[in-house]
Amino acid sequence: MENAFTVQLVEILQGRQMTSYLTQMLMTEIKPHVPGRRSPKKIHVHSNHNVENANIETHKRAMLRYWKAFKDEWNPTRVIEERMGMSRSSALPTLVDWMGKELVVRRPLGDRPYNRRSGWEWRWSDATLKELTELAERSSQTTPELSQTSKP
Repeated sequence: MENAFTVQLVEILQGRQMTSYLTQMLMTEIKPHVPGRRSPKKIHVHSNHNVENANIETHKRAMLRYWKAFKDEWNPTRVIEERMGMSRSSALPTLVDWMGKELVVRRPLGDRPYNRRSGWEWRWSDATLKELTELAERSSQTTPELSQTSKP
């Protein structure tokens, strides 16, 4: 059995019989690498990886926009989105994220059991509300673009 296999392999390697793609692949001639061709060089752009301050400022601006939409009263998600000029359910992920960080508080709409159709009401937490009023006063004194709302 072993001899028959070696004889067949020798015949294949000598080129008498090409039976499968694997043997054709094994019989192909390997070409050396052409030294003149190289892959294109990657353009390395030095980026500033310290973006923490920019992220903090962006977060503050976003909080001010939301604060202008629903000051210190309970507002449904739909009303907040309308005041900010957002499409439906656009503000919900941000509000849920902020609820996890204890920046906002939510309750079922109208002090009834939660219903998916009616949704949630949102209000700033007391600590966040104090921080936002101070931030709004400082930003209105320093930069006028922060005091403008995105859409009426």
